[in-house]
Formats: sequence, C-alpha cells, structure tokens
Amino acid sequence: MSSVLTVKFPARSRRGILLGLSLPQLVLLSAALALLLVTVTTAGLAGAVVLAPLWIAAAVLIGVRREGRSLIDWAPLVTRYAYRRRTGQTLWRARPVSRPRVEGLLHLPGAAASLRVTTSACGTATIHDPHGQTLTAVARVSSRAFALLDPATQNANVSAWGRALAGIARTGRIATVQVLERTVPDSGDSLARHWAEHGNPQAPLAGQIYTDLLSSAGPAAAPHEAYLAVALDLKAAKRLISQAGGGLDGAATVMEQTTSSVAQAARTAGLTVSGWLGAREIAAVLRTAYDPASTARLQQWSATGQAEADPAAAGPVAQVETPDRLITDSARHATFWVENWPRTEVHPGFLHSLMFSAGVRRTFSLLYAPQGIESALRDVQRRKAAIISDASERRRRGQVDSESDNVEYADVKTREKQLISGHADVALTGLLTVSATSDQALDAACTQIETAAADAQVDLRRLTYQQAAAFTRGSRLTLPAHRMTTAVASAAYPFLAEGGLGSDGIYIGKDLHAEGSFTFDPFSLYGKIEGFTNPNMLLAGVIGQGKSALAKSLALRSVAFGYRVYVPCDPKGEWTAVAQALGGEAIALGPGLPGRLNPLDTSPRPPSVPEAEWAGEVRTRRLLLLASLARTVLGRDLLPMEHTVLDVALDTAVTRAGACGREPLLGDVAHTLADGPGLELAGGMLAGRLGDAARDLAHAMRRLVHGDLAGMFDAPSTTAFDPYRPMLTVDLSRLGGSDDTALVLAMTCASAWMEAALTDPHGGRRWVIYDEAWRLMRHPALLMRMQAQWKLSRGLGIANLLVIHRLSDLLSAGDAGSQSRALAEGLLADCSTRVIYRQEADQLSAASGLLGLTSVEAGALSHLTRGRGLWRVAGRSFVVQHRLHPAELSLFDTDARMH
Repeated sequence: MSSVLTVKFPARSRRGILLGLSLPQLVLLSAALALLLVTVTTAGLAGAVVLAPLWIAAAVLIGVRREGRSLIDWAPLVTRYAYRRRTGQTLWRARPVSRPRVEGLLHLPGAAASLRVTTSACGTATIHDPHGQTLTAVARVSSRAFALLDPATQNANVSAWGRALAGIARTGRIATVQVLERTVPDSGDSLARHWAEHGNPQAPLAGQIYTDLLSSAGPAAAPHEAYLAVALDLKAAKRLISQAGGGLDGAATVMEQTTSSVAQAARTAGLTVSGWLGAREIAAVLRTAYDPASTARLQQWSATGQAEADPAAAGPVAQVETPDRLITDSARHATFWVENWPRTEVHPGFLHSLMFSAGVRRTFSLLYAPQGIESALRDVQRRKAAIISDASERRRRGQVDSESDNVEYADVKTREKQLISGHADVALTGLLTVSATSDQALDAACTQIETAAADAQVDLRRLTYQQAAAFTRGSRLTLPAHRMTTAVASAAYPFLAEGGLGSDGIYIGKDLHAEGSFTFDPFSLYGKIEGFTNPNMLLAGVIGQGKSALAKSLALRSVAFGYRVYVPCDPKGEWTAVAQALGGEAIALGPGLPGRLNPLDTSPRPPSVPEAEWAGEVRTRRLLLLASLARTVLGRDLLPMEHTVLDVALDTAVTRAGACGREPLLGDVAHTLADGPGLELAGGMLAGRLGDAARDLAHAMRRLVHGDLAGMFDAPSTTAFDPYRPMLTVDLSRLGGSDDTALVLAMTCASAWMEAALTDPHGGRRWVIYDEAWRLMRHPALLMRMQAQWKLSRGLGIANLLVIHRLSDLLSAGDAGSQSRALAEGLLADCSTRVIYRQEADQLSAASGLLGLTSVEAGALSHLTRGRGLWRVAGRSFVVQHRLHPAELSLFDTDARMH
C-alpha cells in the first residue's frame, strides 16, 4: 500500500535588504541618521535633544509592527489609499459610453480598465493586457474528488501537476499560470432545463414532487468551478510571434500551441480540460465575480446553459473600496493573502478544510510566476551567503546561533537540490477572496475562513488598503515573493473538488465532494462515460440507513421523466402504496387472494422479430424458468436426463394447451411429469427411461401446484400486463409466514411473468427493481436465470436494480471458485453503478474485495450517516447525501424513513 506524499514548505525569507530592514525602514533610518548628523554638526547635542520627538517617532515607525509589518511599511499603502480616496478613485460607476466602443473592451474598474478580449481568426479567445504585455487564455477544468482517491493516485496526480508546472516554466515565454477555484451560487438552471426538456410535470404526484425538489436544489448547493489561466509574455515570445505572422494574430497562434501542450500536461495530472473559454464565457466569469447574483440570469439567457455575457458588460455597475473590503453590485468581498504556507510536513490535501468551508462563498487563486533557472540559482546562492554572513556576524559579536537560520539554510539547500534535479522555480502567491451579501455575513464568513485556515496550517492576512488590487489580482498588488520549486508548489494542490457527472440526469441529492447537486440517469450516462458499459445498478446497505428510501425515490422520480418501473417481487409489500400513488398497479399474491400469475405466459411478439425466432425465444425462457425452479426445490443440479424430461414435458404441455386455445400452465407441466407412460410415449426413442428420470421433477413441480404456493402460479393470469402503466409491483407480503424457499420460488415465478412481458425493445426506458434480492443469492439456479435475463435486458432499454443488505450476501452464493460464486460476482460485474450505504465493520473486507475500494473509500463506509451513500459509477466515486421530499417521506414505508 502506497503512503501519502508529504511536503514541507520553505519559510518565506524575512531578512530584508540590510540588517533585516525593508526598503521603507532603510530609507527612514538613513534619513533620520543623516538629519541627526547634520543637527549635531550645526546645533550640537542641544539641537539633537530638541528634535527628540522626531527621533522617537522615527524609532516607532521603524520598530513598532502591526499585522507583521512595521508602521513605516504601511506608509506607502496608506498614502496611496488616501490619495485615491481623496481623488475619488475608490468609487467607480459604470457610465454610458459616449465615444465609439472599443471592440472586446471589458470595462473593468481601476488598473484593469485597459483589458480587452480578443478573438483570433481561428476562434481562440484571449485577454490582452497592453500595459503588462501579456495574452491570457482561460480553460475550464475539473477533477475527481481528491479525498476519495487512493494514496498512489493522489501522489501521481500531484507529481504530474508539478511536472506540468515545470514544463510550462521551462518554455521561458509564460508570464504567469493562475489556478482559480471558486464556489458559486447554484441557480438550478441546468437542472430546470433538463426537467423542462425531458420531464413530465403532469405526472401524478411524481411531477409535483420533482418540481418542488428542483426549486430548493439550487439554493442548497454551492458547486465548485475551476479555471486554469495561462498568460503568454509577449516580450519573451516576440521571436515566435514574429515567425507566426506578428501582431495579436501571431500571438494567438503561439498561444494555441502553448494551450495544446498545457492541456495535455493537465490531463496527465488527473484533470479534465472541458475546453478553452470563449469571449462571452470569459466575460461571464468576470461578471459573476463582481455580481454573484447574476449567475442565474446569465445561465437562463444562454442557449447552452453555460453563463455567458457581453464583454462590454463584464465589469460591475458600481464598485466601492474601503480599507478592508470591496463592495460591488450584489456582494461584499474581502481578500486575504496566504502569508505563510505550512511549516510542518503536510499531505497534498491540506487545503481541504479551506476549500470546503460550508456556507462560504469564496474564490481561491494560486498564481505561479515562473523564474529562470539562472535567476533561481543566483537567488539560492545569495540567500545562502546572507545566512552564512549573518551567522558569522553573530559569532563575531558573541551571540548564540539562531535555529531559524539553520532551518532556513536547510530549506535553501533542499531547494537547490530540487533545481539541480530538474524542477523549475516559481514565485507562488495565494489569494483568497470571501464574498457575502451583507457586511455582517461577510464578517461571519471571514471568521469561519480564518478558522479553516488555521486547521490547514495556513496563515492568512487580510490585505488592508489593497482590496481593489487584490480582488482583480492586478499589477498594483505588490506582495513579498514566496519562491519555491515546482516540487513543493505542486503540494498546494487546488483540484480537490469533484467535477460531477453533469446535470443530464435525475436529481438525487448533494454531492458532498463537489458541494453541488448530484444527478444520475444510467440511460444518459451509457456510452458517454468511459467504463460505463451497462445501465444496471447494485444498492447495498444495512437496515435503517435509507437504502430503501433511495430505491423508492429513484423509482418515483424516474416516473416523472416518463420511465416505467417494475417491481416483480415485493416481499414486504412496501411498494404497493408507491405504485398506487403514482397511478400504477400492485398485484397481491398469497393464500386466499384472488390474484393469479402464469409465469409461462407468452408475451406479445415484437414486430421486428420473426415468428419462428420468437417461438424459440419463448421456449428457451420457459425452459430456463422450469430448470431454475426444479434445481431450487431439489437443492442440486439437474442430471442430463432430467433436462431432457423437462424439455419433453414442456413441449407436451404447450401442445396440449394450444389444442385447447390457452396458455400452458405449471400445472400442465406437473401433470405431464407425473404421467410416466405419457412421457415415454412423447419421448419416442427414449421410451422406458424418461418416466424414471421424471420422478424427482414431478415432486418438485407438485409443490408449486399443490403445496404452499398452490393457487398462485398454476392458473391463467387474472391480470393482463399493461405496458402503459407507470408502475407495476407484485406484492408477496402474504407469504411472510412461509419458509424462505417458498418465498424465493414465488419471487422467481413473479419475476418470470413480468420479465416475459418486458421483451418489447420499443417499450421505452424501464427500471426493474429486485428488492430483498439477498434471498436469491443462496440459490445458484435462480442466479443463473437472473444473469441470463440481465444479458437480454441490455438491448431492451431496461435497467436492473439489485437491492441487498450486505456485500457479503454475494459471497453466500458459494465457496470461492465455485460456479455459484462466479454467478454472483458476474451479476456484480454487470452493474456499472454500485451504491453502498453504511456497512458494519466486519463487512468492510468483503466490500473492499468485491468492489475494489481504496482504503479511503473502505474507511468511509463505516462512517456514513443516514441517507448518505458511496456511489461508484464506472470506477468514479462520489459521496452523496440523498434528499427526500416531505411527500416522499410520508409515502415510503416506515422502515425506509430517515427519522
């Protein structure tokens, strides 16, 4: 088992320019000393004493620190802010354009006013900064839930991200790489679009329930978005741009080449690059940053469902800057700087508590400024010399050694080794912006985010008097560089959130690792996700954790989308109320009840299937059912001669029933098996042997006709299968007092009757739900019949849902290597979707072995709370909190209520 990679970030150097003093401190100290020298020279000591208040003020400005800075270091910031406020620059309003509009100009406040979006002849959209001489392309990226990956995959993704950064830095033409990861208010527009296009609001009960769920799904979610921005340095790439034709079109060509290699490197780091943003999408990202409330409108107005905006409307309507916050359109913002990264060994997911602060709208940015290798090595030598020089000076003065110098020297040497090993050097800047709708909410959110930062061992500093520049990450923002190699910088891994399965599905609840809505539809995912080879689903969980509630709500919500749901065996009668509420039907079978089902019924022949072929398929299905029933009652495999007996008996029963103008019955088969001479006559050349071989089979079939199941499956069906009903269930709860074998036989007969009626490939999308399926696992013959049925269902538009309690139920089919175990594991392999609710500690080993869970996923199973499950969809993992509508809670059985 791989161990999780750990990294220790180097300390940010605080040595200053000289004697540990910063430039403002040196300037003030030099001026004070010069003035003191002049004063003593011209007025003597008395003059110096007279100016004592001045010396004291200088000492206070140099020596007194506030929020990690001396007072004199604050002077430039305060002066600049005061000047901007006095000249009205802290207030910005969008004004009607009186001059001709510059195409693509983003109309942003402050230093970003000159930015504009350009679209090249080949369609590439970039942001051009004429002052900074950069051209920036932005990609939308997504990833898998980092916390659910196994340690080896985590290490591989982080290492690959470091190599990607190093590769970008080595090109020498990239000014900065920025990763922006933010949470946005979910408008619910994508869910509403899917519902409007594919749903049926008029569906009885289900339509209203689903509509209500969607109305609250958006406000309950705060999905994550991640963007990767690459800024091309136009000066550094001047030669390549000239070779490409010059101008912005030439720069766009160079940018295309760069983005192609960046996208490939990102994929090796476990990222999915959804695409490079167009001009309107870039404008929408900016617009929603200033005005988060506009997200819903921009999505609704867009034909694609992705937020889009006119570049001219990208900026805010108004912006007000105060010392500690920025006020724009519908939000207040406060930006923090990551002053110090963790100084102890941490794993790459250390930012998790910061990125998943519940209820906080925030934008987290990592800016990587590549440094040349020569510059990096010179910086290393300079820092080593400074540390050694300071240590020598202290020894000369008789002072004790500083342990901080020893640690810093070790960090510098480690950095040097990494540079020599091929890693690149970057200046890493981390910025975090918290947004809220009011000042009180912003203060509360800032407190929460500072607490989360402490948990992540990250020191945050609020950028007082720099809020506007920090919000736009503008050139006026000057912060001390935190230089490190890409081997270390990659450990601040920002891609922690799950990218999700999209919104083209049925709403289930909340994806906890994406903080967004989770939707699922096996028919929509089929063929779209790698490894999703079938629509079948396994659902397992201990009693009382909401497993049955999930199955029922999935069925109900599927009906709202026009799917039909069939429950061929309902041992507890829990589905009856659901079926009736949705306008469906529940067929009750049991002693003394009038209901009858003939499992040998012939279903209507699909028009596309020839009669002869259809007759053969019906015969095969009937033989498989009879053999499964016989093997289950006898508790052994059938002998070759017994298979022949069933074959002859079925043909004889079908012929006799056809002569009477009716369907064959199990009673006909049982009567034929008991008629030894008749079998021998029908068997022809096998006469004299079939009668003997039929004895055990006759007794087995007799149980279905005269035993505890008498009257249920040995008469013509009293209910005709209606393919247009939204839901049909077979209630077997009256058999609760029977032994397990009787109930399993009844489940099999009911399933066979229903499955025979679902053979029309044009019958639409359908769910077949096998509740309490763990009962079938101990009967190999029934497993074989079910597996054969599942193989056929793939081409019929049918998704099967198998509901069990524990994963070890699959192991109860037989010993390792046995045919029964292979059948059970084959059913699991035929389920591309596995949903596991909480499992007991003694079940974790079985769950891990059968599902191939990572150690992280296996550990999560025993800690899942009620209504929360681990979804494995084609190898991808999600932790989903199921949301139930109050009407669903009242409708579903009490055992399934999550109270």
